[in-house]
Amino acid sequence: PIPGVREDYWSPYSGRDAHCGNTLIISLDDLVSDGLLAAAELPRPYGGHSNVDFNAVAATNEPLIEKAAKALLARSSGDAMRSEFEAFRSRADVKAWLDPAAMFNAIDKLPALVGKDWWDWPTEYRDRDAVALAAIANDHKDVIDLFCATQFLFHSQWMRLKQYANA
Repeated sequence: PIPGVREDYWSPYSGRDAHCGNTLIISLDDLVSDGLLAAAELPRPYGGHSNVDFNAVAATNEPLIEKAAKALLARSSGDAMRSEFEAFRSRADVKAWLDPAAMFNAIDKLPALVGKDWWDWPTEYRDRDAVALAAIANDHKDVIDLFCATQFLFHSQWMRLKQYANA
């Protein structure tokens, strides 16, 4: 619903995927409430300037969001939130966009491809060769899982906000 913005432009029109949420708007306070972060880890408030310094927000929030996503992934399979994540990730309507977006992210983070546009990637990645994608899925499972967990955190907060707004 609210695509993530790209670091190079910080424009709402430069998102990598129309279905992925902008993870910079994940509430760190909610991650504390969910038990994924400690309150002592939260940064000081940004000060309410009229213009957002997206680089500063990203530099501060992204490591904390990653830590929360890793905490989610480290929870046992019987944990309620971990079960919600697994259910979210296995839904057909979610898999249709999340799996390709996570794969794109994993390829885009390959050191040799950082900063390159997808159309300049090696042919096997650009043209989505099944063998090449299977190798990425196997070799970079942790990156893919982390991306999916982060999108779940966005989604769960977005749905709570929507529920509140609709009440």
